[in-house]
Amino acid sequence: MTTYIRRTDPSPVPTDAGGDAHHIAAYLQALLQQAPSTELPGVALRLARADTSNVPGISVQEALDATGKIVVLGRAGSGKSAMLASVVSAVARRSLDAHFGRPDGDRSLSLEDQCIPLFVELAEADGLHLSDLLHRSFTRMGVRVPSACAERLAEEYPLLVAYDGLDELRADRRLETAAEIASTVARPGSPHRFLLSCREDEFPMYSVWFEECEIRHIEPVTQEQAHEYLTATVQRADCEWRLRDDRVWGFTATVGALNCLRRELTDAKVPAGTTGKLLLGIGRKVLLQVEGRRRTRGGDAVQSRTLVRLLAALAFSMRTEGVAQISRDQACSVITAALGDDVSPEPHLELLLDSGLIEGTDARRCVRFRDTAIDETFSAYALLLHVESGGSLTEYVDTEVDRECWGAPLTLLYGLHPERGAMLRAVMGDGRNPALVRLAVRCLAANEPKEEWGRITAQAELDVSAHLYLGTAFAELGHHDQAVLELGRAVGGGLDNAEVHARLGTLHQTRGDHLAARQEFELALEREPANTAYKRHLGISLALDRQYELATARLREVIADLKGDCALTQHELGGIYTRQGRPIDAKEQLQEAADLIPGSALYRTSLGAVLAASGDLDAAATQLRTALERDPEYAAAHNELGAVLQQQEQLEEALVHYSRAADLRPGEPVYHRNAGAVLRVLCRTSGAERELTTAIELDASYADAYNELGALMLQTDRPAAALENFQRAVELAPAQAQYHLRTGIAYRALKQSAQAIRALEIAASLEATADTHGVLAEAYSENGRLLEALQQYRWAVELSDGLPSYLLNAALVQRRAGMPAEAEASLQRALATDSALADAHYELGALREEQGCIQDALTSYTRASELAPDITRYLVALSRSARKAGDLQRATTVI
Repeated sequence: MTTYIRRTDPSPVPTDAGGDAHHIAAYLQALLQQAPSTELPGVALRLARADTSNVPGISVQEALDATGKIVVLGRAGSGKSAMLASVVSAVARRSLDAHFGRPDGDRSLSLEDQCIPLFVELAEADGLHLSDLLHRSFTRMGVRVPSACAERLAEEYPLLVAYDGLDELRADRRLETAAEIASTVARPGSPHRFLLSCREDEFPMYSVWFEECEIRHIEPVTQEQAHEYLTATVQRADCEWRLRDDRVWGFTATVGALNCLRRELTDAKVPAGTTGKLLLGIGRKVLLQVEGRRRTRGGDAVQSRTLVRLLAALAFSMRTEGVAQISRDQACSVITAALGDDVSPEPHLELLLDSGLIEGTDARRCVRFRDTAIDETFSAYALLLHVESGGSLTEYVDTEVDRECWGAPLTLLYGLHPERGAMLRAVMGDGRNPALVRLAVRCLAANEPKEEWGRITAQAELDVSAHLYLGTAFAELGHHDQAVLELGRAVGGGLDNAEVHARLGTLHQTRGDHLAARQEFELALEREPANTAYKRHLGISLALDRQYELATARLREVIADLKGDCALTQHELGGIYTRQGRPIDAKEQLQEAADLIPGSALYRTSLGAVLAASGDLDAAATQLRTALERDPEYAAAHNELGAVLQQQEQLEEALVHYSRAADLRPGEPVYHRNAGAVLRVLCRTSGAERELTTAIELDASYADAYNELGALMLQTDRPAAALENFQRAVELAPAQAQYHLRTGIAYRALKQSAQAIRALEIAASLEATADTHGVLAEAYSENGRLLEALQQYRWAVELSDGLPSYLLNAALVQRRAGMPAEAEASLQRALATDSALADAHYELGALREEQGCIQDALTSYTRASELAPDITRYLVALSRSARKAGDLQRATTVI
């Protein structure tokens, strides 16, 4: 456990001024001089309740204010000590500023402002009576007070006692000490507050003593927070690409490991290297910290390099056996095998658990690696030791099962090996096995910056077939630029055939370079002029290059060549016409495709979609139902029919088809989104949330799924969660006005008017709709910006062709702005459109009452009450106006 608060100046603080307040002030000043170290500067750690996962966390100070007795749980290195120390420092600052550091007549009388904080390291504690703890804390800070004085202070002032490290109690007195602390914490009527920290996998043995305390877990630092922190603290420009590897974030889920990553990236003695070296370097630094803590406390020092080898042995054993965890006895056996029978394995296992790289499970009966990235890193190190001792990699890459098991560690082994070029050749072999070439590409992608890949493969002395396989592997992994380079080398080396050019054309098409794609498909056709597939690809590339006339000519040539067997091409030509904005031509081609192959559900579905887009919903539904008759399990047809039925407001039937599509293709996020959207409209909130969450899990970049989920959260009175989802939708699709509109609505629900107005203004600038201007007008009105609100209502009225509700709202703002004539005109216009609008009659009555026109007001109030006889305010206004008009009997009767 790191010491966070300790006075380093050995000279005592002078105490000759006398008085308890002076002693306490001197102690607090000494505490503040030793400000607590912050595990993660700029990131505030928060606490979540142990029994909830969906409730936002709170700060430790908020939790302490709420209950006064908190147990803070977290993994090793999660920042527990820093959190406790920061609270001690904050309380010291408050007590000093409000009471002990002020003159006698200017001191706060609040007990909360007279609290004395203590930081107790339980690993070093000896005697836990509060007065003893207080006396030792004063002495450690250089403030000499008699023991009797400490006893008096402990009785007269409230204390904040931060017990750090329940899991580090001396083994020979662990239970007795825990019971003594629990007795102090649970003392009835105590004015003191208590904070305790413990490693979460060790707490079950202590939980029975602390049932009166609130149990809180430290929330993990998010990847966004960690990335922001590293971006602010790490200046090496060559590190950014390595932070994109997800394994880095899995490895550094605790703030202790994250700080080790920061030190690894900023250490001038450590040259910028591969991801494998980076992850192993983090692990070594974590283990060095464990070694340093053991040396500080006078324990038997175990060198960190030994701990690295032990973790490698554990990782190798677990991966070989194909298990995610092993029992403590098995772990001890592995350690004994690595160190010899004369070494006790338990202390070494405890050190590894202290590091947080492995953790206890199943009530400490089993151990596992905290994250798969850690397991993969030390498995890679085990392979490195194997290779350095003369071993071969063949048995780890020979079969698909071997590659599945060892593929991830091998990608890191490449980065650990001092001769990476040799390691690349060892993985690839002769370059004729596509599976091994794909593994080599994964090695490059995980450890080398993209700009280096071409140089490395060029220096590997590979034959043309290896470059062909490399290009294919890079393409499969989505690295299209490098794939083009490798296939180009294959062509330059002699593989100048139609298939390679066609692959290059497909890659260029994927990259959006339609001119290059066209050129490659033309080269493929030069080598195989009769290949219909190449002609079709060339036509598509021409269309994507907006050479529509050439594209249609080429695709019609394909149709002529294939005659009756051209339905697929006509279907694609119809798709081109659709994108070109030629629905009639698209419908013609798709109808012909459907007629050529009447049993094709695909062609009927595409035809139905075009008909629906043209507004012919009945014809679209007919085609889509026909498609489902041909293939009842065609998910796309169910989805398109659901969309048509939704437009026809047949929501229950639409839901049936959306749900069927999702059942048939559970991995397609759009189907889950559509089902969730209809469920939301039908107010079946639990099902809607399940479907929309599934859509996001399948595609984390699906903006409209976030938008729909946000709408659901807003509908179920969860505006904070709604806002989070709308913001994510805006981040993914900033040009969508609806997302900004709903973001503004969520901000309004949270009473954050400035942010709401900003979001709504963006929405209005992107798309001018009556709804957007109406909501923005309401936000302006709530914020007192009446003239701007009126301008927005004018837009809303104009865009909605005089919708009465906008006219009514505009009249309300005009009354507030002191514009009675304009308000009356708006109300009269609203009533001219909808004479049964009771609110408009009521507001017109109120306006006339203000003007002293009591009879006119009475008439308007009477009409409002007739239209809505159950509205109390209408009746009250009617009675009031009748009384003013002298009709007391009517006034009394109405009331």
